[in-house]
Amino acid sequence: MGGGVSAGRPVVVNRDPAKPPASLSPEERDTLLRASLVLSKAPPMSEADRDVVGRALPGAAVISLIRERDQNRGRLADRTRALEEAERQRRDPPEHGTPPNDQMMAELRGEIDTLRAEVERLNGQIGPLLDGLGVAPGEQGERERAMVRLIEEDFPPRFLERGRQIANTMLDQNQRIVGDEIARYAGVCSTDPSDRDRLRTAAQRLNSLVLDVEDLRRQEQALVADLPDGGVTPTHERLGAMRTRREEREKTLQRQRAETELQFPVLLQVPVAEVATADDEALDRLLGAKLAAISDNINKTRENVASGRLKVWNLPDVVRLTAQDLGVTGNEMLMGAVQQKARQQDADEAMVQMAVAAVGITAGLIATLASGGLALGAAVVAAGAGAYQLSESVQNFMAESAASNVALDPRIADLSANEPDMFAVAMDIAGLVLDVADVLKAVNALRAPTKLLLEGGDAAEFIRAAHGTLPPAAAERAVAGVMHRAAGQRAIRTALRAVKGTEFSAHSLAKINKILEEVAEDGWAKLFAQLSPKRVHPLTEKALERVYGAQEVARLRAEGALAEDCGGLFIAGATPGTGHIFLREGRLADVASVVVHELTHHLQDIHKSGIDKFTAEFQAWLAQQEFLRRLAAQGGAGNLADDLRVILESEPWMIANSIVDKYEIPRLPAYSAVRETQDVLTMLKKIRTP
Repeated sequence: MGGGVSAGRPVVVNRDPAKPPASLSPEERDTLLRASLVLSKAPPMSEADRDVVGRALPGAAVISLIRERDQNRGRLADRTRALEEAERQRRDPPEHGTPPNDQMMAELRGEIDTLRAEVERLNGQIGPLLDGLGVAPGEQGERERAMVRLIEEDFPPRFLERGRQIANTMLDQNQRIVGDEIARYAGVCSTDPSDRDRLRTAAQRLNSLVLDVEDLRRQEQALVADLPDGGVTPTHERLGAMRTRREEREKTLQRQRAETELQFPVLLQVPVAEVATADDEALDRLLGAKLAAISDNINKTRENVASGRLKVWNLPDVVRLTAQDLGVTGNEMLMGAVQQKARQQDADEAMVQMAVAAVGITAGLIATLASGGLALGAAVVAAGAGAYQLSESVQNFMAESAASNVALDPRIADLSANEPDMFAVAMDIAGLVLDVADVLKAVNALRAPTKLLLEGGDAAEFIRAAHGTLPPAAAERAVAGVMHRAAGQRAIRTALRAVKGTEFSAHSLAKINKILEEVAEDGWAKLFAQLSPKRVHPLTEKALERVYGAQEVARLRAEGALAEDCGGLFIAGATPGTGHIFLREGRLADVASVVVHELTHHLQDIHKSGIDKFTAEFQAWLAQQEFLRRLAAQGGAGNLADDLRVILESEPWMIANSIVDKYEIPRLPAYSAVRETQDVLTMLKKIRTP
C-alpha cells in the first residue's frame, strides 16, 4: 500500500489581517427576501392542509426507504435464482463449460445473506416510522400504500392550493406596483418629460454595457476554440486576462442593472434595447401599452387562478415560492409528485405566458434586490430621496417589510454561517417583525427551545416561547416552520442514514453520481462510477479497518488524518490506480465537492507518479474549487459549509498559502493555476468507461 493520504477540507488561509464582515450569499438573500416580501404576506394555511404537509415531509423519507427495500428485494430474488441455477449446474454439470466452483457459490450465498439482512433492517425501520406518522395499524403492504397515497395523491392538491394563495399575494403586489407606475408615466410627454428622459438615458447606458459584455464573451469563446490540446501557451495566459476583464465588466453590468431596475421597474418587463432606441412618441406608446397589458394580465390571471383553469405549478416563480413556504425545496420525492400531477394536465401556453408576465414584477424585483440592489434600495428607503432616486413603487414595496435591514445585518449573516437552524427561524419571521433588533431578540429567546424540538423533544416549549416573544402572526409562522423542519430532520435521522456499517448505500452513491453529472465537468461522474461502490467508503474507523487493517487506522489516527473536520481521504494502493476513497457524511453538495478533490488524487496516482506534495494538493483544491464555482453558477451553493465557501471565494495564492501552512511543506518557486487546472483536465480526458 502506498502512502498517499489526502485530507479533504482544510481551512484556506487568507493572510489579510482585516477579516471581512459577514454577509449573506445572493442565494440566501433571495430566500430571505422571498420569505419577507411575499410569503409573510400570504394568508395562513388551513389546519387540514398543514396536517397533510406535516405528514408528507417525513413520509417522503419513509417512501425512500420502501423503494430502497423493494430494490433490494428485487436483487435478492435475482441472486436467489442465480444460486438455484448454480446449484443445478453443480448437480448436473453442463456438457460444455465448467460448473460454478466453491468460491463462486460462497460469493453468491454471501450476497444473498447481505441482501436479506438489508431487507430485514429496512423493514425494521419502516414499521415504526409508519406508527409515528399515525398510519392506522393493519397489513404492512396496505399501510405502505396509504403512505404512497399521501405523497402522490394528497400532497399535490395541498401544494396547488398553497400556490394559489401565494400567486394571489404576488398578483396583489404587482397590481399596486403597476398602478404606481401607470400614474408615474401617464401624460408624461405633455407634462413632465424628466422621468421619460431619465428612463431612456438609463436604458441606453445599460444597453451599452450589455453589448460590451456580449462582445467580450464572443472574443473569449474564439480564444477558447484556439486552445491547444495540451501544455500551457501564451494563449492560456491571454485567456485568463480576458476572462478577468469580462468578469469585471459583468459585475459592472449587474450593479448597473440593479440600480436601473430599482429606479425604473418597468424595465423588468420592457426590453432595454427598445427603450434605448425609442423616440418620445414611440416610448410613450411602448410604456402605455406594456403597463396596460400587464394590468390586464393581472386581472385575467387572477380569474384564471380562481376558476382553476390555470394551475400554478406551471408558474416557476410561484412553484419556487410555494416549495420554500412548505419546506420542500430540494425534496425530490415531494416535488416529483407535484411534477407528475402537473404532467397529467394540459397547460394552455398562452394563459401560462400571461400569468408569468402578471407575477413577473415582484419576482424580478426580488431577484434584483438579491443579486446586488438590496443595499442601495435599503439606503434609499431608510434615508429618503437623495442623489439616487428609487422608484416610489419600489420604496413602498420594500417599506412594508424589514427584509432590507434583516438581509444586510451581519448578525443575521453570522446565523447563516454558524446556526442554520436559527437562520431558518429568522427567515420565518422576517417581514412580520419589522425591526432587525426584534428579530434577533426572538432568535435568542427561541434558540434553546428550537434545539430541543429539533433534537426530538416536546414542541410545547417552543410554542410557549414563540407566543411569549413574537406577535401572534409571527409566532404562528415560526411554529409552523420549525415543526416542518423538525419532522423532516427526525425522519432523516431515523430513516436515511447514508452509512450502513462499513459501506455507503447504493442510493447515497447514486445521488453523488447524479450531482457530478449535473454540475461537474464531463468525466468526473464516469470516474466516480468506476470506483464506486467497491473503492468508495464512509470515512469511519470501522470502514478503514475493514479495508486496510487496524495498524493503518492507528497510523492515520496518530497523524491526525481522522479529525472531524476531515471531509475525505484518498489512500493509494500497492499499484497505481488501486487506491480507495473515504468520505465523511454531510450535505450532498459538500460531499460531491470532496469527491472531486479525492478523485484528482486518484488521477495523480495513475498518471503522475512522483508528483510533489504541493502540486498534488494545489491541483486537487483547484479542481474542487472549479466544481464549487459550477455549483454556484447553477444556484446550488446557498447552503455550503463555511470552509467550502471560503474555498469557493479564494484566490489561487490563498489556496497555495493554505497548502504550505497545513502540510508544512515548501511552496514551489513558480506555480500557475491555469497550468495545473489544465493538467487535471488532461488527465480527466483520458478516462474511458469500461
